[in-house]
Amino acid sequence: MNTIDSVQTIGEAAPPAGSPRKLAVKVFGVGGAGASVLDVLRRRGVAAESCAVLSAETGGWARSDGERMPAPAAAVLAEEQRTKVREFCADAEAVCLVAGLGGRTGTGLAPAIVQEAKGAGAVVLAWVTLPLDCEGSLRQARARAGLEQVAAVADGLLCLPNQKAFSLIGEQTRLADTFEVPTQLLADGVLGLWRVLARPARFRVHLADLCALLRAQADANVFATGAAAGANRSAEAIERLLGHPLLGGGDILRQSRAVLVSVAGGADLTMAEVHRVMEALQSRCEKAHVMLNTALDETLAGLLEVTVLASASPAFPVPAAMRTRNAPAVPDGAEGAGAADWSPHLLPATLPPRAAARLVPPAPEMAPEEMRQLLARQEASGRRRRDLPRPRQSQLQLEIVSKGRFDKSEPTIHKGEDLDLPTYVRRGVVLN
Repeated sequence: MNTIDSVQTIGEAAPPAGSPRKLAVKVFGVGGAGASVLDVLRRRGVAAESCAVLSAETGGWARSDGERMPAPAAAVLAEEQRTKVREFCADAEAVCLVAGLGGRTGTGLAPAIVQEAKGAGAVVLAWVTLPLDCEGSLRQARARAGLEQVAAVADGLLCLPNQKAFSLIGEQTRLADTFEVPTQLLADGVLGLWRVLARPARFRVHLADLCALLRAQADANVFATGAAAGANRSAEAIERLLGHPLLGGGDILRQSRAVLVSVAGGADLTMAEVHRVMEALQSRCEKAHVMLNTALDETLAGLLEVTVLASASPAFPVPAAMRTRNAPAVPDGAEGAGAADWSPHLLPATLPPRAAARLVPPAPEMAPEEMRQLLARQEASGRRRRDLPRPRQSQLQLEIVSKGRFDKSEPTIHKGEDLDLPTYVRRGVVLN
């Protein structure tokens, strides 16, 4: 059984003085999968002070000089660890939690960590993986149960089924390297979202819109990234994006109801490139609400990176009550003192009325004496109905007194019948 080894906070660097206010975002890895993804994120430029990991795995992770916490006997957060999690998330406005589901550490701890981070005042967006089909039904069932638990507490959820990345694993890939491809795919998605939240932007998506997009069933949310360099980098980035295993060649975009497109690059990113990317993607998102976010990152000099978050859930548009709890989205250059109050409480103050229950309530209980009286009244009523005389059908005594001006005319006889008489009289039809 896996046990929790340590909570590790990487580094203590301070933000540069005089930098413009940006959304404070932190990344929390849970278990071996979370630790592997955070290792990639650290190598690709995510600030050390923004990363922490809670894991039973120690190999391959650069340990800090921080306090090493004792391992509990089971995959359950101890009170000391809960305190560490809350302290780490205390100054964060958004937390990206990364975990692999199906094992004991990530599956058992991810929901509890989400709750602790939300208790510290942060909006929590969870990124999780599901096992390969060959890992067995027990691990699959445990992962599905963990997925439901995380979805119930997180503000947004994105899921990567490892089986969908299996097609990218070569025939000669060693068993020890099996999860390198899913780790890279998940790291690409988390990094793209981190840039959406934490990097300067001329066009910024609202945090409420982002949470509304991801606040759906996990199977309805997908993500993909594509990056390229060179003179034709926008077209190449789109081509690689559409080749992502989660997009199905772009078919997922046609079925989506809401799509966030983040275009990231260095200082050389141009508006014409952003326009070309959006034009290519919007033509494939005929049924979707499409949102644009741009991110400027000095580590992407010469590169253009496109990240897509899409949802097939019909949860849009965002209720107006949700928007009023957050400041309007503005470009970073327009932000000033008090410009944005990123409240973590995104749900409206008053929930809409619930629909009436479709179940019919049971009949009220009756005392034995009342039941006997009711049955007696019903029986007496039945007897009265049976005793009533049954109605009889009789023939109306109709007699033709005069034919008026046709009284002296000869009757119209055909085959022995007087056609001047009504049909029901000639045929003896009884009228009701």
